[in-house]
Amino acid sequence: WETETHFYCGYTIFNRPAKYRIVKMNYVLLLLPILTQARISIKMVASTEENVAKIEYDGREEHVITDNDRETFRLSDDMVKTAVEKYFGEKPTDVYLKSKTPWGDLYEKYNWPQVSIILSPIRAKVLGVQSEPVIINSQEFSNNSTEDATFTATIFQTIEDTVENSWSTGGEFTLGQDISYSCEFAGVGVSGTTSISYTASWGQETSKSKSITVGSSTGVEVTVKPGKVTQVSITATRGTMDAQVDYKAKLEGSVVCNYENTFKGHHFWSLNINNLLPAAGLPKEIASRETIKVGFYSNVNANVKSV
Repeated sequence: WETETHFYCGYTIFNRPAKYRIVKMNYVLLLLPILTQARISIKMVASTEENVAKIEYDGREEHVITDNDRETFRLSDDMVKTAVEKYFGEKPTDVYLKSKTPWGDLYEKYNWPQVSIILSPIRAKVLGVQSEPVIINSQEFSNNSTEDATFTATIFQTIEDTVENSWSTGGEFTLGQDISYSCEFAGVGVSGTTSISYTASWGQETSKSKSITVGSSTGVEVTVKPGKVTQVSITATRGTMDAQVDYKAKLEGSVVCNYENTFKGHHFWSLNINNLLPAAGLPKEIASRETIKVGFYSNVNANVKSV
């Protein structure tokens, strides 16, 4: 629910009804929901099978507005004063978005909510999966004799699974915690399932990789007929998965206004930030998008064939 509260002279007037209100004598108590917060996390499963490939998100970031946040939302003091004037009818002498204010810190004194930013992922999807068969290593054995020949094939190869992040942000935000990422690579074949886990700052373009060794380092015996050539190879499916995550940043809380010569008979007023933003033509929300590209190998096998 949304409640805008105007405070002056020690009394409180509610312009809009609150969901819960307990009134006793001259005191008003608001019962507000408890806000919970968890680190933003992105979890992925990379697979060549579209019904297995997926991306999920959880958590959000919430903190008192910072200078970077104010710049992103274009909330300079002059802009906020103009917004107050258009919405409330008179430009204030001073405006404050968070503690501490003069006059005994009005936010603390009247229990007003500071302006805070809430940044959260709102949508995530896999854009597509592509795959192709590849030979990642091979050896050939020729038998130039007149009898069967036995060779020992020692063949293995190091491959890399990768995750790359790029961003198109609506501005710079200050996060209290890095974003947590995990990507599971399903169906590697030789070693089952591998994964990459890491953290990264908001808007930071990153590239992470994990190497694994596939094949046989202990040796495989291969019998080759006279005059024949046998190839031992490691084959795999090389895949790419493209995904994106959409984020939304919004503001909550109150702007404290001081009128040096009083306005409507009072010095201090508290105004809901989300009523002021549209009055000044400013956005209530700012969107950002993260693009994630995953490169991986699956279905790794060792093959022996005559050539």
